[in-house]
Amino acid sequence: MIKNERQYKLTRSQAQKFETALKNFSELALLRDGFNPILIKAQRDALESQLKSLNAEISTYEALKHGRIRTLSTSDISELGKKFIEARIAQNLTQKELAIRLGMKEQQVQRYEKEHYASASLERVVEIADALGITTQLQLTFDKPNERYSPSPLPSETLSKLPVKEIRARGWLRSINPNITKANLASVLEAFIEPAFSKTGTSLLRQGKRKNADLDEHALLAWKARVIWRARAEKPKEAPNFRDLSWLKTFKEFTGQERGPALAVEYLKQKGILVLFERHLPKTHLDGAALLVDDRILTIALTLRHDRLDNFWFVLLHELGHIIQHRDSGLRQGFFDEDEAQPVDKLEREADEFAKNTLLPTELWLSSLIRFTQSSEQIVEFAKENRISAAIVAGWIRRERSDYSIFSDLIGQGKVKSTLREAGLLEITDASDK
Repeated sequence: MIKNERQYKLTRSQAQKFETALKNFSELALLRDGFNPILIKAQRDALESQLKSLNAEISTYEALKHGRIRTLSTSDISELGKKFIEARIAQNLTQKELAIRLGMKEQQVQRYEKEHYASASLERVVEIADALGITTQLQLTFDKPNERYSPSPLPSETLSKLPVKEIRARGWLRSINPNITKANLASVLEAFIEPAFSKTGTSLLRQGKRKNADLDEHALLAWKARVIWRARAEKPKEAPNFRDLSWLKTFKEFTGQERGPALAVEYLKQKGILVLFERHLPKTHLDGAALLVDDRILTIALTLRHDRLDNFWFVLLHELGHIIQHRDSGLRQGFFDEDEAQPVDKLEREADEFAKNTLLPTELWLSSLIRFTQSSEQIVEFAKENRISAAIVAGWIRRERSDYSIFSDLIGQGKVKSTLREAGLLEITDASDK
């Protein structure tokens, strides 16, 4: 959201850069440089999506600034702070001028607006409304007026269905409130799980042939909450730049290096994409997830359920595919994936194709006789020629043949966690990992 003239000018400048990048975007040139068509499409889609988002912010700010919007409405009380900012802009008040009306420093108004007035008291909210000359109409609607109000947005039995014993054993509650007692356990649990809720409901694993009949959705919800809390604490310093996706080629180089997994994680953080590792909960069958936390933190979370190089690279790039391709089509709610499940959803198929093509063009793979080899030496040679890890090639062959007894010496069993631990990127969180 644009809140002042400085941000408006910066946003316009950014939009102009994206417009120029799109104008100069040449599919043919990229094809000649060896880029895969799917990656080229992903880059164009990313540019168009970012430009659309910037133009929407600019249009809203200009409409407010020029008096084309005089009435603001919301059905969500959490949006009230945003409406205060819009009201200030609509009246051509600067943050400094509002601060003078309120008898406070400009920096305080800036802090309030940065967090959309989340920390302002009710008394302060009334003062701000008066200072802005806002006339309000508040209508409260009770869906179930005869029932006792519950602060939890889920049915009352939901908290009791959460895997509380496992959550507490892993120390997840202590990370947000170190002072837990029997008396406050329920309220701490509500505070912990609250960020995982959304207006559209909880996100589920993509459904494959197995259909995940024993999926524990409440355990999945708890895992999602844990990832959100960690993302808030470890957010990258830099915002991602999707104007140029040529850096994706680097992943092929990483896969063949001894410290490849650690290098990839550190590289993505430099690009503004956070990668976390959080062990899955029982009955979630979870390998990875991609989500946008608080509308600003692009997050990939991996469980390392299978400590193998072939699995690590495919899951990481599958989730990266969601980050790059699907920021406007589900990333706020999140994608939660099981690697073994066959994708039945269009977005999941797109993420699968992104992962494969980032490592090796599909047409090259489908036309290669390596798919039918029985020789480990041939796999190693093919991988060397194409500058990717032999573990990836072996993993794809095993998957295609549905035979996981072959080429076990090539898939990098046990090498992911050890590499990440040596780099200080993975904590020991359970006895099986010690």
